[in-house]
Amino acid sequence: MAEPEPGSMLPPDAVEAAAHLIGADVFGVFEADETGCCLRAITYPEQGLQDPQVCDSALPVGVVHDAAQHDDDREAPHFGLRDILWLGVPTGSGTVVQLAYDRRQHVFTEQDVAVLTLVEPAIRRLVRGCATPAPPTVLTLSERRVLHLVSTGASNREVAEELVITVHTVRKHLEHAYRKLGVTNRTAAALALRSGS
Repeated sequence: MAEPEPGSMLPPDAVEAAAHLIGADVFGVFEADETGCCLRAITYPEQGLQDPQVCDSALPVGVVHDAAQHDDDREAPHFGLRDILWLGVPTGSGTVVQLAYDRRQHVFTEQDVAVLTLVEPAIRRLVRGCATPAPPTVLTLSERRVLHLVSTGASNREVAEELVITVHTVRKHLEHAYRKLGVTNRTAAALALRSGS
């Protein structure tokens, strides 16, 4: 297995191995900040990023089996899935890297959960070996999307409707972007985005 590459979520061959570890319709590796905003993602098969965490809360740490949760706490039905199996690992840099296995038709078995639990220490070491703090001036994909729409003159409510997120989430993305860009308003942020900051 290749050495961890600083700045990556996991070494590429580890991602490939993890994708085949447990049978799933979709496998993904996500990195999210402390609010749950997705910073980057890899999915197999490749999918358009539909940020499952919209800054509502931090990603869970450890192995989480969705079907084992109370009905009110389940996530899978919200995404048209039968079951989800997650492994969340803190990076030590304030983010969490999450492996996510999705199934549309079948529930994960106790054996699937046991396999993921068994490899958790190895995944934890790999994630920590790769973790490096993201430069504070780098805008996330979500922040760029919000700023792009704001630069067209869209209101927070219009941005929220377009991106299918809450107005609160739009405000949070704008706050983070303003801080990173060193600006205090929409116009300055849009200009900074256009100038390539």
